[in-house]
Amino acid sequence: MTDECRCKQALTAAFEEAALALGGVVAIYPIPDEAVWDLAQALDAIHGRACVKCGAQVHAPPEGTDDNQHPAIVRLLAQLQGAARCEHGVTEQDQTIGSAAHGHR
Repeated sequence: MTDECRCKQALTAAFEEAALALGGVVAIYPIPDEAVWDLAQALDAIHGRACVKCGAQVHAPPEGTDDNQHPAIVRLLAQLQGAARCEHGVTEQDQTIGSAAHGHR
């Protein structure tokens, strides 16, 4: 795995945690939808710029929704998960899963 892939995966993991924290706050406090959407879009844009700075390509997110979370948070998480793929198409998680499937740990 390249340094660019590792950098992108570390950034994406941090942004996923931030998105989940935002989702928790949205679930507890009355925050206007427009504010949640604006913050989610800002986090996504910051993530994209940070990935580009570490030399990684940004890919389109997979489709899907979760009715238990705010749609802005669902979309942000989907975008981050789509961005976790490095330009080689293999993530560290994919390698771990592949190794486990072949008896490697």
